[in-house]
Amino acid sequence: MDRITPDGKTTYNLGGLIMSGGSLDYLYYKIEDAARKIPDREIAAMTIDYAKLMHDIEWYIDDDICKNTLDKSLHAFKKKWFGPRDEHLKELIDDALHGLKIELYDMIEVKDGNKVS
Repeated sequence: MDRITPDGKTTYNLGGLIMSGGSLDYLYYKIEDAARKIPDREIAAMTIDYAKLMHDIEWYIDDDICKNTLDKSLHAFKKKWFGPRDEHLKELIDDALHGLKIELYDMIEVKDGNKVS
């Protein structure tokens, strides 16, 4: 049976295993799922990173990680997404071109630059 603890936290009974958490109803799962449906690569990548950040925020609220760990996550997200955009876009372009190259090579059965027989 799920219950609220004296400090206001929700605990979940999963077959006899008690877990705390879910204070944001595992919102990060929904954000991550939505990100995979976004056709714009830059926005999709940012949204996936945001989902990871929301995971850490929820875990911090639920006392599963410490403030220092959350601060590191916040700093990394801000540095990546609010810092130099050109560097990030170049990374996205390079990743997309690499993926396309592999996909096209697979069509002609080439692995690591060599024809597979």
